[in-house]
Amino acid sequence: MLHDEARAKLKEAMLSYPGDATHVTIYVMHLQLDWNELQTALARSSHPSRPSRVSQICTTVDDHLETELRDYLGIK
Repeated sequence: MLHDEARAKLKEAMLSYPGDATHVTIYVMHLQLDWNELQTALARSSHPSRPSRVSQICTTVDDHLETELRDYLGIK
């Protein structure tokens, strides 16, 4: 049950991400692809694929998701 609740909270956190919605897409791609595949996919898109920027985006989204989940679970 807790697993389902956490999954729902993470989904809600992704949908309410305060930054660019493209960042969530990049984050999900980062989870699904290896680094080289991600860079190749982004190179074909209209979004910049500078590795340092992609890394920053993924870290920011990950931090947002962690904060939302910690808040939900009451963990400081």
